[in-house]
Amino acid sequence: FEPNLVTTGMLAEAFWIFIDTDECHTVYSPKGRDTIQDTLTTVYTDGSAIRCGTDEASAGAGIFYGEQDVRNRSIHLPNEVGRMNQVSELVGAKSAVEDVPINTGLELVSDSQHVLDGLRGHFVRWEDEGYLLISNSLITQVTIARFHAHTAPTWLQ
Repeated sequence: FEPNLVTTGMLAEAFWIFIDTDECHTVYSPKGRDTIQDTLTTVYTDGSAIRCGTDEASAGAGIFYGEQDVRNRSIHLPNEVGRMNQVSELVGAKSAVEDVPINTGLELVSDSQHVLDGLRGHFVRWEDEGYLLISNSLITQVTIARFHAHTAPTWLQ
């Protein structure tokens, strides 16, 4: 890995694949990826952390679908994940996109500028730079990967 070599743009634009089109076959598509459902699920997420930087630090995320919805929940973050507000916001967003079937539209409502900016476009630069300067890069990468895997339209606000 050469950290001083930086490219810009999408990773897919860096590859050229030469094939004999007469030999092409249909690629397996996991069930549900090929049909987009005409539904939209709205999910509100929030993260919080207290006493950051101390041994008593605590963090968690909340996921809200609506009044009395059984999918509503709170998530306590273990020490290994990190007890910071940005981590808890990312965990909330990641959990929300994992809850919704990949072929169902998702409207994610979050007050986290870090999450919204990251999912709206900062991820391109972060990927180009190998996430080297991103704190909490592992949870950031996983969250972005989950949103990339979501095949139905996703709205962020």
